Amino acid sequence: MPQKQALDCIFRQAQLIQMYLGSPVAGFRDVLIHDYLKVNLNRVWGAIEQNLPQLKATIEAILQEFGKCN
Repeated sequence: MPQKQALDCIFRQAQLIQMYLGSPVAGFRDVLIHDYLKVNLNRVWGAIEQNLPQLKATIEAILQEFGKCN
């Protein structure tokens, strides 16, 4: 793969990751890491049940996009 095409692919993948997994996931992680004494486990479980299918689909789409760059 030519260098410019590879760089374009990497840039596109980085944009996808930031768009789909950026602030909401990072924010949730920050709360879990930094305010762990205040974490309500029922709310965490509810977030997992509600959002995991969409997160899985998003990660699969990103991985599929990564596969196009090989």
